[in-house]
Amino acid sequence: MKAILDTNIVMSGIFWSGYCRNILLLIDEKKFEHLCSKEIADEYIDTANRLKKFDPNLLDELIDMILVNSIFCEPTPGSEPECRDSKDQMFLDLAVSMGAKYWSCPRNSGHPRLLKTV
Repeated sequence: MKAILDTNIVMSGIFWSGYCRNILLLIDEKKFEHLCSKEIADEYIDTANRLKKFDPNLLDELIDMILVNSIFCEPTPGSEPECRDSKDQMFLDLAVSMGAKYWSCPRNSGHPRLLKTV
């Protein structure tokens, strides 16, 4: 199974136990193929760097685990339909171009229902 994780899911999994943390553990256990692009990885890293004041060592370790266990792909831009939040378009473009069935994003994000969300 191929899936893409929204930055909010990744950061929530790092800082809180529960649903999002379990998703991150599944990446480490290789229970699904986490697809990532350079642009998405950069967003994970930039966001983590802004949050480093919380626990820099844990943050670096978890980001590294996610990226090491990711499959890096080059998305085809311009997927239809477009996301309401243009910053999220990179996730949809990657999902559509790589045939991902799942894109994990916050439930109230208003993203198009082209993909099933976890």
